[in-house]
Amino acid sequence: MSARPHMLWNRDMVAAYLTEAATTLRCLPAVRVQGYFNVWPPMMQSIWEAYGTSDEKPRRGPATPEAIDRMDLALPWLGWLEPGEAELIWLRAEGAPWKVIQARYGVGRTTAWMRWTTALEKIAACLNRQGV
Repeated sequence: MSARPHMLWNRDMVAAYLTEAATTLRCLPAVRVQGYFNVWPPMMQSIWEAYGTSDEKPRRGPATPEAIDRMDLALPWLGWLEPGEAELIWLRAEGAPWKVIQARYGVGRTTAWMRWTTALEKIAACLNRQGV
């Protein structure tokens, strides 16, 4: 009986998993305080009356169970990094532009990109060591 070879992780695969995790997290319902609810039916408004009156942001469709499982697999990976690295990785996973990251960290684009790829490589190395 031969052992099944495991997949070797690389930074692109790790980045894809984390980007999907950020997208999945945005698709989950907002956390609300339990115990308070409204029994009144919602008021019907025309599109022109309702425009801009709600603080709610439109959500994408619901997340699939498989996407939630992959998110639950990927989020603990951020714990393997230093806090600044984890924040940088998560900003990129959420789609933050490099200009925002440059301003936040006070570095150039190349330095920010190098720190991002190094952090992704750290995660990939940990995953490869564990044989995930």
